[in-house]
Amino acid sequence: MNTYKNILLGCFALLALNSCQPEQITPNRGKVKFETISVSSKLAGRIDKIFVEEGQKVKKETL
Repeated sequence: MNTYKNILLGCFALLALNSCQPEQITPNRGKVKFETISVSSKLAGRIDKIFVEEGQKVKKETL
């Protein structure tokens, strides 16, 4: 009886380990391109004028 129990547990262990194989990585790859970035402020209001161009580097102004 103990032998059958060990064989049965061994079969369940093999089935469990066999199902844990890693996923195959396909050769299909993709890229994500950001086109819109949302910026919000803690203060409500409207933007009257933008003083920078797209792609221009900016830094924080110190007072």
